[in-house]
Parts: sequence; C-alpha cells; structure tokens
Amino acid sequence: MGNLCCFFSYMTSIANIVDAVRNPFCIWRTLRGIEPLCCDGKPRYVVGNAAVTFFVRHNGESKVLKCYTRTHKNLGIIYGSDFHSRELCIADLTGRKVWIDCLLTKFIEGITLDNLLKEELSADTLHSIATAFDRMALQLLSSPRAHGDLKPENIVVAPDFQSMQAIDW
Repeated sequence: MGNLCCFFSYMTSIANIVDAVRNPFCIWRTLRGIEPLCCDGKPRYVVGNAAVTFFVRHNGESKVLKCYTRTHKNLGIIYGSDFHSRELCIADLTGRKVWIDCLLTKFIEGITLDNLLKEELSADTLHSIATAFDRMALQLLSSPRAHGDLKPENIVVAPDFQSMQAIDW
C-alpha cells in the first residue's frame, strides 16, 4: 500500500479531506469500518485550526475522527493508541496522493462549557458546574500531561452537570 500514496503533503486542504472521508472507497492504512454521520447526505464535521473533525460510527460506537491538515510531532505522545499516523490517503491540491494523520476518539456526550454558560442557569446548577470544574482541574493538575489549549469550548460538561472532560488536547 506504500506505493499508493506519498508520506506527507505540503498542500492539504479541508475540501480534499472532506471528499476523502465522504468517499465509501477511501483508503485507510489501518482503520476499518469508519462511517461518517451525515446530515442531508453530507458528512457532519467542524473545522478547527489545523484539522477537520468528523462525527462518525466505528465498530458500533459514536466517535470523533480528527483529520489533520499538517503533521504535529507530539500527537502520538499526547494521544497514544488513539492517534493514527499517516492513516488516510487523500489527493492534495496538486492531485498527488498523500497520507494524513488522524485521531479517532470516543465521542464525549454533553455540552461545551462555553455554550452552557450562555444559558440561564439556576444557582444549584451553577454550583454543580463549579464543583465539576474543580474536580476536573484537580485531575488535570495531577496528570503527567498538559492540555495546551484549555478554554471553555474545549471542556465538555456531562448532561447531569456532575463532571467535565477536557477535549482537543
């Protein structure tokens, strides 16, 4: 399979990544059974700084597939086995076939802290959120790794407001 694609790209676009993931015959290096969740026949995704994040089903579970537009040397260290180096084959802007890095993680149910704080909340709910934040902060401080971009939109609050989890490391 190494002859099908080059190892890296200088000109990967978001449209190229979306086209590849949308294609049921796309080429994965190790992953199998990735099914993008669609709305009106189009994959559901969001675009961030250097990646396209898709909502997918994999082995019967809801997951998040993050496809990077450029390589980052520390992603394997940060994400461990969830990180898949040179996983998805796409055609770059020049038409050349290239492998891009991907991250496949469990979907975390909840609402981001920034969106939650835009709502009108009771004092009891705010107390629960503050307590959950304190617990999460303690876990992060005792963790051997650092987040690097901790902000309200990178924190997911559980539906019961009892816990929070940092995302987008």
